Amino acid sequence: MDQTAGSEIPPPLRPPISLLPALPVGARIAMPSLKKPDWILILLICLVYLELSWLIVVVWRSCN
Repeated sequence: MDQTAGSEIPPPLRPPISLLPALPVGARIAMPSLKKPDWILILLICLVYLELSWLIVVVWRSCN
């Protein structure tokens, strides 16, 4: 019972956490023959984070 109660609490936090590892894994599966260095994937993830944060700021300012 305690394990199920503990697993019911994280779901709001799971979507962003589960999407983060899916991006590099999906990129590696999509481009196995290129074998690009990991820093390119890190750079792409950072760019996505910057774009998402900018989008959140724009939406937050428009709501207020």
